[in-house]
Amino acid sequence: MIGLALVLLSAIAATTVPARAEDNPLVGTWRLVSVDTKEVVKAFGGHGTGFSTYTADGRYSSLMMDSTRPAPANFMATDPEAISLYRTMSAYAGSYRVEGNKIVLHFDITWNQIENGEDTTRLFKVEGDRLMVTSPPQKNSFLNTQMVSARTVWERVK
Repeated sequence: MIGLALVLLSAIAATTVPARAEDNPLVGTWRLVSVDTKEVVKAFGGHGTGFSTYTADGRYSSLMMDSTRPAPANFMATDPEAISLYRTMSAYAGSYRVEGNKIVLHFDITWNQIENGEDTTRLFKVEGDRLMVTSPPQKNSFLNTQMVSARTVWERVK
């Protein structure tokens, strides 16, 4: 249910605020291309899919998941199915600001509640229709909380 709410939030945010890329290179919706760590670990088994949206008024939302994860057998997932679905996705939304080549994200809501209310800074670079975002070393919930720095590559949705 939370995942659906985030998808709807992303859709509403993307349609209600005019994108002005000439003022802010992040404005728009971006489709996930890849997520890698410096340790060359392919997040989501190399099968990641997702979207991030940055709006002109400083709002941000992101939803990423393993594209190969199986759907539950019925509308209401069993406990094991729900655990599998939870462990193969990541989602958050909040506000952002750009400071040079850095994005400062403030998380209003996160998929696992642990980062709610926190700020994080990431480096970014836009090359044509590609956005590369690099996180600082941080605990990774998909890799037994070991410290990793991830490079996420996004492609602008047209």
